[in-house]
Amino acid sequence: MEISPVYRQIVYKSYNGGKETLVLSISTNQVQNMNVSIITWRIYLGILIVVILSSACIKNEQFTNTNEIVIPDNQDEIKSYLSEYADTVWYVYLEDCDSSYIGQVSEMKLSRNYIIIYDKYINQLSLFTSTGAFLRKIGKQGGGPGEYGNVFSFDITKDVSLIYVYAPGDNILVYGINGIFKESIYVGIKFRYLNLIGNKVAIQVSYPISHIYDGYSNYILDQSGQVVKRLWKKNPINKNGEPRISGFSENYLYQDTICYWEYFNDTIYGLSKDYSLIPRWAINLGPRKLGNSAFQNMSTLGEKTTEAVRLMTSFAETTDFFFLELVDRRKLCRYIYLKNKQSIVKVGSGRIDSRIPELINDLDNGPNFWSTRSVNSSVLVKVVEPSEMITLLSNTTGVKNNSQLQGYRELLTIESNPTLMFIKMKSK
Repeated sequence: MEISPVYRQIVYKSYNGGKETLVLSISTNQVQNMNVSIITWRIYLGILIVVILSSACIKNEQFTNTNEIVIPDNQDEIKSYLSEYADTVWYVYLEDCDSSYIGQVSEMKLSRNYIIIYDKYINQLSLFTSTGAFLRKIGKQGGGPGEYGNVFSFDITKDVSLIYVYAPGDNILVYGINGIFKESIYVGIKFRYLNLIGNKVAIQVSYPISHIYDGYSNYILDQSGQVVKRLWKKNPINKNGEPRISGFSENYLYQDTICYWEYFNDTIYGLSKDYSLIPRWAINLGPRKLGNSAFQNMSTLGEKTTEAVRLMTSFAETTDFFFLELVDRRKLCRYIYLKNKQSIVKVGSGRIDSRIPELINDLDNGPNFWSTRSVNSSVLVKVVEPSEMITLLSNTTGVKNNSQLQGYRELLTIESNPTLMFIKMKSK
């Protein structure tokens, strides 16, 4: 039985010296003549993805100075459009079957050929092709050897042959891309985040665990789990000798640089090639930044963080832009910082439990876009829930001429897997 193709037209344009070059174009008529199945279309989509991801590979920057991003007070929101920042959009539908169900994308890793997703609600690592076809589960759930419960963090080797998984405990579990358990690496440190850097493993410890390990927040391990370097020892901040409440809260990958930040700090740090932490960006939060005095009394810290203060929450960095979110006066605020212009645009704000404005999708009339998940230095990805896509597809006014999205009508139900929306950023 043939399945109606999801992708009726794929067009990717590269720009070289002002000249527009057509890389891949498959028209609707061609598809009809070829009677292509969805599996075949995934092959074509895979070609497109390889082209875009390959074109995005650029030489790693060397950061010598800390750059500053100033968050203005009382900045007006500006109705913003996706075409102002991106030039290409495409979608990957995650295949539905009994074994591939995804309730929520808790963490995601992407390579040229694979998508690996962890769903914390069903405690499952799932492997898909880069075009959305389900391949297999990774590992087994449980508490026995080579099994995991909740997954805190995972990463894939550069050659995409191994998957390193950290579940609560003292070990890193290593699986092959075939999903089979290979080995357990004893670390002896309970941590939060794991990143692979060449033949080294970078781990990130959060409070209060960091206080147990001499106060260090970051460790560099060799392949056997031995510590080769310790980074960022934090001294107690309050008069009672208690440690800071926050270790590193999050991280992201920019080019080949792992970047870290804390909720209660205003600086983004990068891990250099010699495994040193170097300040890269300073976020000027203005007078509503939570000051050190708030940490003098831990019993009232929670109360202070709910007052009219600013806290950093998430980032996505591309070559020319910063997508960032802050909590300000109990509202989630979204900004885009333009590196070359050193200017910032407030896209939207609202209560955390409300629908917050996104970039209006005027490229293909598909879902509006906002994300702090980056694939590389030029590509961002948004997880589109089936309910959002179904609502969009029901509004024929906006998508009636979008054959790419119209193909989803026969596939999506409210119980379908999410759809991944990718955008390639413009180069300013």
